[in-house]
Amino acid sequence: MICKLCHSFFLEEDSIFGLFSFSELCQECKEKYSPSRLYEVFPIRGGIVEYHYLYDDLSLNVYQKQYLSKYLSVFYLDMLSNDKNFDLFIFLDDDVLFEDEYLGLFINGFNNVFMFSLMRKEIIYKDIF
Repeated sequence: MICKLCHSFFLEEDSIFGLFSFSELCQECKEKYSPSRLYEVFPIRGGIVEYHYLYDDLSLNVYQKQYLSKYLSVFYLDMLSNDKNFDLFIFLDDDVLFEDEYLGLFINGFNNVFMFSLMRKEIIYKDIF
């Protein structure tokens, strides 16, 4: 089989249980790209901003980002449950951070904000708020 991320050939152990389901990733990529939920919290006027992300320090190409974005579903479940009564949900990608001066103006009227992204983005508090 060919790994979806590194495009290398790999073999998996054959068994009756895996007869009709095939692994998409090699063992190295499974270990390297296993998602872990990380977050940072910063205060704003009368509330907080919780920033959640899955990968801390990876350089990914567009194809890898597209494949790994399926793991963002854990954040979608958080948004549906909304246990902490967030006022605003923001998905951070490269386009949103390019306009970071407008991000602070947008968040200004909200108390509890939930921001999430695939990879950790460097957010400079003083530039946004």
